[in-house]
Amino acid sequence: MNMIPIGSAQIPYVQYDDKASQIIVQYSTGRTEAVMNVKKEELAGLLLSTNRYDWVVKLKHRT
Repeated sequence: MNMIPIGSAQIPYVQYDDKASQIIVQYSTGRTEAVMNVKKEELAGLLLSTNRYDWVVKLKHRT
């Protein structure tokens, strides 16, 4: 699993599980949340984003 820093007070980092194609969101409170079925293109967008927090929020609320 790859750790990806987000740089937010609310979400310090996420982890990408390439085997399960999911992102595990780690909140500063200790809570975690999985975002399922994350495509490689979406991961690339997160890595290239200048605002990773907004990108994670967008991933969580996609349809």
